[in-house]
Amino acid sequence: MHTILQFFIAIPLLGFLVSLLIPGKQEGILSKTAFGIVGLHMFGFQIFAIYWLWNGHPALNLKEIILYKTNGYEFLLISISTKSPQPTSLLALY
Repeated sequence: MHTILQFFIAIPLLGFLVSLLIPGKQEGILSKTAFGIVGLHMFGFQIFAIYWLWNGHPALNLKEIILYKTNGYEFLLISISTKSPQPTSLLALY
């Protein structure tokens, strides 16, 4: 389940990279691409939320990206979800 969450970061980044390939004069295609990526992201999150709730909505705590680390200090990006129905992303200091 933790690997699925990484796709929710990759989908918008992929959409951004695709939008860079589309010429600026073709705004219709650019708009359709943006709406398609956002729709895919929204649909994927809804499927994930249903799957997550169906499996008893376990707490998710991902310590994935360490931005800065010293001996007694860690500045990282974590994803936390509690028993609430939606995971949230937080910037945390430890």
